[in-house]
Amino acid sequence: MAYTWNVEDYKLIKERNNKTIRWENEVIFEDVFRYSEAEKIAFVDSMTDGKLTKIVNAINAYTNDSDIIKKDDWGYPKKNSLNAWIKRNKFDDVIDTNYSSGEFTIFGMKRTLWNANEKYSYDNLANVVDEAFNRTLHYLAKEETKHYNNNDPYMIKFKAVRNHPYTSAVVDYGYSSSGEIFINDEDGNRRNLTVEDMDKLLEAADKIKEYAEKIRSEFKF
Repeated sequence: MAYTWNVEDYKLIKERNNKTIRWENEVIFEDVFRYSEAEKIAFVDSMTDGKLTKIVNAINAYTNDSDIIKKDDWGYPKKNSLNAWIKRNKFDDVIDTNYSSGEFTIFGMKRTLWNANEKYSYDNLANVVDEAFNRTLHYLAKEETKHYNNNDPYMIKFKAVRNHPYTSAVVDYGYSSSGEIFINDEDGNRRNLTVEDMDKLLEAADKIKEYAEKIRSEFKF
């Protein structure tokens, strides 16, 4: 079955928010293990104009032709020989021949033809297809976050309260990184503001703004 994704489902950020993590990029999405290699390649291809298929083909071809590519004293391919092979096989649209010869990237993942299935320090998975797919899902999770912040009624009000110059003059409030406006009651208990609460706060802040602008327009030394 083909992998599908819809930004409005917020599937990826919901899964990420339900995990205990130190930072977002350490998450391995469960779909990595639910879908076949062919399905994962097809989806990443759909997001990258077929790039992952080309990379996998280049990795396989390099493995087959490794013996004919000249190596240096440490066993790594010599740049001139490797670049000639990459260009001859028409892989230079996905494999670097300039700054880091033999390197390829997808959504922040960086690997080389000779270490294609070796996990690097910022990777989560050794298998190149799995890591590319997981990186793609992290990219899409960011797209979900952008969509949520721009379309969710609560987040729209959250930004309006944060951006209004006089809301803090009405009431002392705090805000969380997850997007919640809150106040502390007389007993020190935290209460998250509702959309209706924020509407009321913005209405009061507008009155202060209107009054401040009137004073400013009338003021003279």
